[in-house]
Amino acid sequence: MKRVVNAIILDKKRERVLLIKRIGGIHFNKWAFPGGIVERGESDEDALKREIKEEIGVKVSKIIKKIGDYEYSRENNEKTIGTSFLVSLENEEINMDKSEVAEVRWVTIEEMETLDCAPGIEEEAMKSIYEK
Repeated sequence: MKRVVNAIILDKKRERVLLIKRIGGIHFNKWAFPGGIVERGESDEDALKREIKEEIGVKVSKIIKKIGDYEYSRENNEKTIGTSFLVSLENEEINMDKSEVAEVRWVTIEEMETLDCAPGIEEEAMKSIYEK
């Protein structure tokens, strides 16, 4: 079983969410939240901070709250359990890792509906934007 974490990052007006287009992995060529696999002995929070720094080159300033848990099976039927967190960044100067990320984009919920996104992320984005 794998454990993953994802960061939901909103712009300062809380109108748009940051998405990355993945180069490889289970969500290849799909839009998703930044994040990744929790390594052995690592807390969810530490993994989240590490993955965000690796993928988009920005430090997490605060993990605001947990948004939700989910699970899915990988191609080899291995179960994956994940958690999404609403986070804030130290700044919005994105420096993506081009070996993992093809593109980074700030999008509205309406724009998300037109993109090929990883399953379930629209609902988590809506929870983050509309629930206090």
